[in-house]
Amino acid sequence: MTMASAQVKEIKTAVEDAMELPKYKHEDYSPKTTVVYTRHEEEADDLILTLKQGPVALDMEWRFFPFRRPGGGYGHHENRTAVVQIADSSGMILVIQVYSMRRFPVKLQELIENPTIPKIGVNILNDGKKLFRDYGILAANLVELGAIALVADPAGKPGGQRKIVSLAKLVEHYCKKILEKGSERTGNWELVLDQNQLDYAANDPHSSLMVYYEIMKKAEQNNVTVTNLEETYSSSIDKDLAASLIKTTSSFSNQDPLPSMTMQYLRAYHYWHNQNMSLEKMCVELSLKSKGFGQVVDGDLKLKPGTVITYIINALKKIWKLVQQDISSWTRHREWIVQMWKKQNSLDLNPILDK
Repeated sequence: MTMASAQVKEIKTAVEDAMELPKYKHEDYSPKTTVVYTRHEEEADDLILTLKQGPVALDMEWRFFPFRRPGGGYGHHENRTAVVQIADSSGMILVIQVYSMRRFPVKLQELIENPTIPKIGVNILNDGKKLFRDYGILAANLVELGAIALVADPAGKPGGQRKIVSLAKLVEHYCKKILEKGSERTGNWELVLDQNQLDYAANDPHSSLMVYYEIMKKAEQNNVTVTNLEETYSSSIDKDLAASLIKTTSSFSNQDPLPSMTMQYLRAYHYWHNQNMSLEKMCVELSLKSKGFGQVVDGDLKLKPGTVITYIINALKKIWKLVQQDISSWTRHREWIVQMWKKQNSLDLNPILDK
């Protein structure tokens, strides 16, 4: 038998074996799964609070439209993320249709941005990038299943040496089941979901979590210690990566207290943005001491530069918080926001991004 014919036989055997595998259904697993579908922001926030502590699986769906490029070949246009799915170890699967909401749910954003909670998935960094472009979310601790498999199960190699392996291939390898990817994948995720879409949406994050557990078992069998997932095998949308994404800017933790918008903040912002005033001159113009208020020490009538910068930062924080409260406003104004972010040739605005 030649090498070529041996390879053909091997592929044929693999296909035949796959055809005999059962379909993946989250209902077949224990603990019993509960799928909850919501189109309401407040309900979504309440549901997030019911999740069990520990790693969760994260997946997303959105609508896209293929098109033919003028020079040949095909591309596709993506609408913003329509559905976010979360699965936890208790069997809870949340299908949250954010497309129908006025703003991205606060507690869901906090979960995705929480650096202490691993979010498991496939090609998950790209999902994080899309969440930033669509909603200004700074996703943290995104764990790539294929990358963990390379370390925990080096002999298995479901994707060879690739760190990003399709979920269907991982499910077939570790769960011995077929994860179907039918017409639902390219369907309309922006309307009320039907049962087929809900099944599809639930299976993806649930299977990711089951693959993760199987990989952890392999790690134990192989005496491989997989620790500090968030540091070694995960990635995040940090401020530098966010700055490189298409005309978008940072979001803020909803746990940060909002500063009061005093007249000083407004004046500082006006001087900086509209009048292009130097930092040194702003220190004089914004000082109340120069107008006869407060105690003057050693004849110094100026504010400290750090104080002026804080005024501007507090004004910008309020603006960006406001924009994130309405999904359409984030999309409409994000180009302007990033221009404001990058306008720091004379001012250091990095504290805005350093939470």
